[in-house]
Amino acid sequence: MAELIQKYLDDIKIQQYKTDIGFRTLMEGVNDNRYIIPKYQRKFKWSKEKLEALVQSLICDFPIPPIYTYRNKKNQLEILDGQQRIFSLFFYYIGEYADSKKNSAIDYQKLDVTGKSFKEALKDAYTLSPLETKMVLDNGKEVDISYANLPIEVQSVVDYVSLTVVEIRWVNQEKKAETIQQIFKNLNKGGVNLEPQEIRDGVYDCRFYDMLHNINDNNLAWRKLWGKESANGKDMETLLTLCAYRKHVTFDGEKFHIENYTGRLANFLDYFSEFVFQIEDNKIIEEYKDSIERFIRQMKVGKVMNQKVTLLTSAYIVCEKCNIKDEITDEILDEIKCSKSYKKNTDQGTFGKGKMTERWKGVYEILSKRSK
Repeated sequence: MAELIQKYLDDIKIQQYKTDIGFRTLMEGVNDNRYIIPKYQRKFKWSKEKLEALVQSLICDFPIPPIYTYRNKKNQLEILDGQQRIFSLFFYYIGEYADSKKNSAIDYQKLDVTGKSFKEALKDAYTLSPLETKMVLDNGKEVDISYANLPIEVQSVVDYVSLTVVEIRWVNQEKKAETIQQIFKNLNKGGVNLEPQEIRDGVYDCRFYDMLHNINDNNLAWRKLWGKESANGKDMETLLTLCAYRKHVTFDGEKFHIENYTGRLANFLDYFSEFVFQIEDNKIIEEYKDSIERFIRQMKVGKVMNQKVTLLTSAYIVCEKCNIKDEITDEILDEIKCSKSYKKNTDQGTFGKGKMTERWKGVYEILSKRSK
């Protein structure tokens, strides 16, 4: 047992190199794209109040958690953890901010830094507003601490406030991808408002996820079917769920069966994501893409489905596994929702394996009867 544990630890062994970097030097490095935020990292959603609290820590030289990075093939430092802090400090540095009233969450995927500074890429993709940062002193007086408005002697001090950047390096390069995923999960599981799909988006940067994000962002029929883009990644999670069901659900003519499902959807989707992370064959990815887009075209409904995920996924499984190609209308969905079989296996608990397969069977009975 001891040997097995030691071998595992040796395989995933990493080295951490800590560097203290002055605030201004770090911000200039971000602007020059020497520090890269992976495209599917968590979207920036910090409020102005959280940003101001971080800036006050900077001004007062209070401790700020380290930024964790690793070096990519282009010799850039990719940020594993700390992107919300980096973004907030950068907004403070440039004196502009992506106001939530004019933008939803900032999505790194939409930033094209090719031939541009980070600031230029931000301005091309989002509407920025002037940022005024304030702090209340001990005497109760409110003062403007916006970077550009700081007295030169104070600004010079702030420029050299140290921020810790930790670069992670691998002893065993073959375990690098696997270990990156685990480190990201561990660093982010305790984060505030970090949804499971946000963690997956940060971990599984691969061709399959590129395909799903392309559908989610650019397929107009999907956006009409789902509704407004989900800030918490629920739309992406639903597309991923459809793909996971496509792989792991079978129908024998009478019953539906699901493999590698232990009762928790989150674990099921993590397991499937590990599988698709290894896919290199574009043909396989295209097969999943065609299946999803074919189903989206079948859905001829007038209501958005973002609050009816169970109904949406049930319809997909039956259409996909039973080769049903007829259009799905609001009338059909209403019939499914009102059926005894669907209601019985949905009302109390949705993700138990038995209820799932019985629910799909009930949907099959309705759709197959209509397709005759």
